[in-house]
This record gives sequence, structure tokens and C-alpha cells, in this order.
Amino acid sequence: MTYASSKRWGEPLCLRGFLTCLALSICGPGQGREAVRVGGTGSASGGLQALAKAYEQRHPDHHILVLPSIGSTGGIRAVIDGKLDVGCTSRTLQAEERVPGLGEIPWATTAFVFATQSGTPAEGLTLSGIEDIYAGRRTQWKDGRPIRMVLRPKSDTAHAYLAGFTRGMKAALDRAHAVPGVCMGITDPEAVTHLEQTPGSFGTTVLGLIVSEGRRVQALAVDGMQPSAPSYPYFLTLTLIYRPGQCSAATRHFIAFTQSQEGHRILAKAGYRPLRVNRSKDES
Repeated sequence: MTYASSKRWGEPLCLRGFLTCLALSICGPGQGREAVRVGGTGSASGGLQALAKAYEQRHPDHHILVLPSIGSTGGIRAVIDGKLDVGCTSRTLQAEERVPGLGEIPWATTAFVFATQSGTPAEGLTLSGIEDIYAGRRTQWKDGRPIRMVLRPKSDTAHAYLAGFTRGMKAALDRAHAVPGVCMGITDPEAVTHLEQTPGSFGTTVLGLIVSEGRRVQALAVDGMQPSAPSYPYFLTLTLIYRPGQCSAATRHFIAFTQSQEGHRILAKAGYRPLRVNRSKDES
């Protein structure tokens, strides 16, 4: 897959897929229906797809188009520029992104997990053990097969979040990035695909993608805590970005649906944790 880099949006962009889906929103399967264009971080894609499917069943006159991952920064810029109706981020807005007329709704969390291909003889890890893997001090699983790292770009939210886990994690990650030929997952979906397809893989993803897409990877316990446990401390907060004063009726209805009790049930089934219930007359 060919990726184009956008200096304005600040993150890698699957340009061909993005533009193709934009074209489909105008003249493709949603023709004759009011379209809502949704996109941003790939961490949320599984939950958004599940919500879109359920919403369209209730509102057949609306078409919810969930676009390929363009990252949090790309999603924010696309909303500001009017290319998306709803963006989704896995980080807070930066100062320069808080432009007049932009709204945000924290809507779910998803566990940030360390994972490997299903079938890898891997047990739970400690934070110090994870640092050892990235630093190159541990290079094999317990059966002797090599650990093959799947990294994220240094510009990605996942990399920045992980770098703060321990005092030595940033240096360990810098060393891992210096390894010749190391596998790189540019987007969240691409990273989890590498984890799924690479024997002995090791890297980060989110529980929501694993559950919602049925990925053949195993999420590892950290310091004895399972990622599915309520007390698991590592997670990303997902936020919807939109323009309240310029929303179409379909956009308002879809956002309300994500906040409804039914929307929360759908998110929970998909491996996400809804943050609040904010029922609205627009959700029906």
C-alpha cells in the first residue's frame, strides 16, 4: 500500500483510499441518501463501523461513511477544512487546533495493549520486561523463536504514549527504531495486521480493534493485569470532533446515537468502554 505524507495534517495518510471513499460518499453506495463522513484515528475504526451499521439500519435514509485511518491529526484537520463531518482522535486537541466553532465529545476509551500473533508462546510481561524487548536486551520468546517487533512512527500517538511508561522506555524505543529493517505499522489497522501475520510478533494495538475485527492476536497481561480488567491502567481516550454550528441533521443524529444507551451497548460489545450517556431527542 502506498502512503502519502501530508505536512499540513502532520500524519501519514492513505491518500488513495481516503479520496476513493470521499468519491463514494458522493456517487457510490450512499447515492440518494444523506451522507455523514467520519474518520480519524484507526484505533476507533472498529467501534465506528459497528455504530455506523446499526445506525443505518435505523435510519436507511442516512449513509455513514467510515473512511480509512488518517490519524488523529488528519481527522482534526479534515473536520476543520470541511472534508469530514465527524473526526475521531485518540489524543487531546493541541492549542493550535482549538479553533472557534470546533466541538469535542469524549465518547469512549479502549485498552492500550501489548500483543503478539495468536499461538506465540507468550506469557504476561512486566513493564521492565517490555522495556528490555524494545532495548534489545530480550530477543526471544520462551521457546526460542525470535521476537519480531512491530513499531509505530515516532509521530504517532501510540509511540508518544508508550514512551512515558518507564524512565528508560523512550531510549529503548529510540534503539528499536534504529534497528535496520524493523517492521513499521503506519496506521493502527496496518500495525495490528502486522501483529496478526508476523510469526513471533510483538507490538502495541488497542483492545477495541482486536475485539471488533476478530483479529488473531493475543493481548498480553502487564504486571499481572489483563487488558480486559476494569483496573487495567493503560488506555486511550477517544474523542469525537465536529462543528456544532455547521452540522447537518444526519450528523447530529449520528453523534446523538453514539451517546445513546444502544450506542453504548454496541461499543461495549466491540471492545470499547463508553464514557457517558447523553441521550438526546435527535437519536431517534
